[in-house]
Amino acid sequence: MRPIIEYHGPLFQWLCRLTMRLGHDRALLLWQLAVVVWLLSISSLVVTKRFSGVFTVLTLAGIALLRLPGLGLVELNVDESQWIVSAATLVHDPRFWYSVDGTTSGPVNVGFPALVYYLGFSLDYTTLRLWGLLTCVVPTAWLLLATFRHQFGERLARLGIVPVAACLALTTDADGVAFGSEQLPMLLLALVGYLLSRLFSETAGRGPSAGGLLVLGCVLGCFPYTKLQATPIGLVIAIWVLVGLLTGVAAPAPHRFRRVGGFVAGGLLPTVLVGVYLLVTGLTDYAIRSYILVNLEYAQAGSWGGGAVSWADRWLVRLPRIYGDMPTTRWFWWLALVLGVLYLINRGLRSDKASRPDQRLWFTLSVCAVSLYATGQPGNLFAHYQWLSFVPVSWLMGQLINGLVARPERPPLPSAPTHGLRAALVVGVLMSSAYPGWLAVSRPNAGIGQLASGGWRSALQPVSEAIQLHAQPNERMVVWGWANNLHVETGLLMGSRFIPLYFPVVPGPQQAYFLDVYRQDLLINRPAIIVDALALHPGKAYDRYPIQRYPSIQAILDTRYRLVETVNGAKIYALRK
Repeated sequence: MRPIIEYHGPLFQWLCRLTMRLGHDRALLLWQLAVVVWLLSISSLVVTKRFSGVFTVLTLAGIALLRLPGLGLVELNVDESQWIVSAATLVHDPRFWYSVDGTTSGPVNVGFPALVYYLGFSLDYTTLRLWGLLTCVVPTAWLLLATFRHQFGERLARLGIVPVAACLALTTDADGVAFGSEQLPMLLLALVGYLLSRLFSETAGRGPSAGGLLVLGCVLGCFPYTKLQATPIGLVIAIWVLVGLLTGVAAPAPHRFRRVGGFVAGGLLPTVLVGVYLLVTGLTDYAIRSYILVNLEYAQAGSWGGGAVSWADRWLVRLPRIYGDMPTTRWFWWLALVLGVLYLINRGLRSDKASRPDQRLWFTLSVCAVSLYATGQPGNLFAHYQWLSFVPVSWLMGQLINGLVARPERPPLPSAPTHGLRAALVVGVLMSSAYPGWLAVSRPNAGIGQLASGGWRSALQPVSEAIQLHAQPNERMVVWGWANNLHVETGLLMGSRFIPLYFPVVPGPQQAYFLDVYRQDLLINRPAIIVDALALHPGKAYDRYPIQRYPSIQAILDTRYRLVETVNGAKIYALRK
């Protein structure tokens, strides 16, 4: 079997050779020119309804091409390495919750990147990011553009998508470039928005079809099996759809119940399939403990069992820090806030202010609120959580722009925004979308720097080099600590279903159970290597959980493994032959 993980694989090497042929300065200049030309091109096409296909291709191609330099970076966060080795282990043994525990991510999220291997590529940081870019990021932009076109028309759709596209194309922060567990939920949310715009449009005739609602329900039903955090977002959308089907669409009772039945059946289908899988594999008890109970405990106990943070700290301190942590996306959230304030001012000045806002606006606001809840509830400060709100806020931004720029049905008061002010608003949206472009061209590009240096020839870190002396790719390894990158650099799969090591060591009601599962994994899988990596990251929370604290694990080390090397404080144990 060919190596499933190949650090600095063929695609990365090809990008390196291409960039080296151009040279760093020329490659950087070409990329900066591409940023400027792309922003000017899509902004200039906003003023016309013509060239619809050209605008679509230009927008999506720009997102894909401008993010290419980011493919050349090494590990951007530990989660990236987790997804690579989890997907690779799932290729080797496709029993999710037996060979791989996704912690807060389900089988859909972990299985999705495993498809890269079946397409003929090995798994590494470059292929994983390219996979997320082409299958999640670019399609998300396309679905949002299609949704805006259906709801607002061509011109307003283009204006609404420009800030969205600029944010996706020009983010250079680590949690923007990295492949993340929020990318697939982001795609599904964009797909849900598109389906809703088609099924519940005014031109939908006699109402949404049962088949279309079946598909919509199935997509929403997948949410819990992507990232558990996304479940509340899918739930609130499902409630809105059910209420709309029961009260909003005039139809005979049989048709109404058929639609509700189709939607509910679609929503339950993913859970039924997962339930059948668990019954067949005998993993029901473990999945309930691992994916439901322990994650509920995690939400209550906080990270590392330190106790849940206060309401004020979670929502007034941590949430703003999450959304303000990345300079290349921070402007996007501020733009949405400014548009919201302008919308409220505009409604206060309009002569028809007694009329109720569009029901779609209330729907979008509720989804945005729940996405904020999903982001803040864990009490962590992970900036990549903000991508859970990206699609709902994009919907909101599109509706706010439509409400501000579209001509009102009734003439406004003299003090309300005039045609000139609406034009100024259009210019303001386009100018704000140019801000990430300015950030991009005014700062060094780390990806181009890495590729131009011939990064594939750079030496592995000493610990990985030492590990490779005692194991071959596709063998198994266990890392005690938080050094997921060691798996990617060595090509070794997971020797236990847990990565990173968390549930078996952090105190909690289920800790003893998971520690015993971890012990059994070591005995059954017989990993070729065990690495005590605590010394690689001194001062981290794992320092409180040395192997010596767990006699059952220490006994396995003493009887079945031998210490072969100590590198930079990391102890490497090899299986006794």
